[in-house]
Amino acid sequence: MKTREMSYVYWEKTGNCGLRTNIRIVPLAYNNKIWAFEEWNAPNALASSSDGTTWTTVNGSLPFSIIAWGGYSSTANGMFMCGGFPSSGGVTNHVWSSMDGVTWNPLADAPWATRYGHCFTLMDHGAPWQWMIVLGGAGSGTYYNDQWHTLDGTTWYNPTSAPAYSARWLATATATISIGPTMALWLMGGENSGVTYNDVWKCIPWPWPTYPYSWNWERVTEHAPWDFASQSISSILLGDKLWVFGRGKISGVCEAWYSYDGEDWTEANKPPIPTTMFSRVVSFADQMWIIDHNGDVWAGTVDLLGSSSTSTSRSSLSSISSLSSLTSTSVSSLSSSSMSTYVKTTSSSQSSSTQQQTTSSSSIEIRQPKLCSIDLNNYSANVKDIDLSSTIFNCKGT
Repeated sequence: MKTREMSYVYWEKTGNCGLRTNIRIVPLAYNNKIWAFEEWNAPNALASSSDGTTWTTVNGSLPFSIIAWGGYSSTANGMFMCGGFPSSGGVTNHVWSSMDGVTWNPLADAPWATRYGHCFTLMDHGAPWQWMIVLGGAGSGTYYNDQWHTLDGTTWYNPTSAPAYSARWLATATATISIGPTMALWLMGGENSGVTYNDVWKCIPWPWPTYPYSWNWERVTEHAPWDFASQSISSILLGDKLWVFGRGKISGVCEAWYSYDGEDWTEANKPPIPTTMFSRVVSFADQMWIIDHNGDVWAGTVDLLGSSSTSTSRSSLSSISSLSSLTSTSVSSLSSSSMSTYVKTTSSSQSSSTQQQTTSSSSIEIRQPKLCSIDLNNYSANVKDIDLSSTIFNCKGT
């Protein structure tokens, strides 16, 4: 029997990063801060914030002036940018690094073909084994499905065999802990010659975490239930779930989906973010963050609906109008207004293992009684009788 907890995301606009509007802004987590990189309008600027509210422009003119689809990643050794389409024209394989965002140092050009729209993600096993991975991309009319990995942005390794997924650009990639010390690398979506993909691929490198040479890719699902418009897909790992975001082809608005295994996906509530193809998401301080094309910063806090104990910031609960007690009632009549909820104020500590940052805040702890747990195997009533949009519960099923 499987138990899956539904997730609801409380979104809050925390401020504006102070960069120009109508541009692509790429967020990156590094050194206990969120960093916002400008693209599309050269010269590119860079801003940072430790809380998502107060922002400082760190660099008003980055030396690489990427106007389209560069790759951004970070390790304990700094921030890295590679590839992209610069304002000077042409597609590059240049690599730059910085420890503070102010001074950027050019490294040797990468050995892979010039490209943009590639994935540049981190598989972090802790220093010194923090592998940055380049996947796919496009350049000079060619789409790629090759893979390169590096620890320092200077020495690159290329697996002997090409990944099994088809050549593409504008895909999204992220890494998750798999079994024991092994990590899994995920690739999702992307496009080639105007055709968009909604497939999901997984790879477990070996040996890990030292110098892996075996990268066997397997397709987890050919067609996920999400289907995003061109240039809009983005993903993160938060908690034990993969999250993927994009502008739905049918809905036309920003959508959020999550999965425990890359095969079974559930749609969360839609983020209240302006429809744009350029928004990207980053995980920071146990929250998900998106900076839209107007520079507005959005923080999402995940609430596990139906869990026995869920801590959510007080501000995130402002949209809940009432929390009332529940007397005996039948399962079929459960609703948000009749559900039993126990509330107490606590002092919680939010910790982020990736950022090694701890902050204290006042929070509200919500505890759901067992009555809110529904075993679909033994429940004979019509499930449609339950208002899924307003009822918080835990579904159990095989």
